[in-house]
Amino acid sequence: GGADRVIAPVPMDQADQVVQFIGGIHAEGGTNIAAAISAANHIMSNDPRYIHHVILVSDGESEPQSAIAAAMSLAGRGVSISTLTIGSYSQ
Repeated sequence: GGADRVIAPVPMDQADQVVQFIGGIHAEGGTNIAAAISAANHIMSNDPRYIHHVILVSDGESEPQSAIAAAMSLAGRGVSISTLTIGSYSQ
């Protein structure tokens, strides 16, 4: 039901480590996509040297209005979002 930063942003030359980390995640608790997007907004750098993109991975459903509002806040900063759904709620 909340959001935790479980891995720091990393450069793409460390992509294999990120893939390995994601493979070790075990689902538990509820889904709060708005909290996850808001957490990403707090750690997103304003440095123009970086790509400003969030990859959201979820295995559940969340209240859409607050998630959309959080995504619009990121978009207002010029940040894009890709989403990946996994598990029984994927369609």
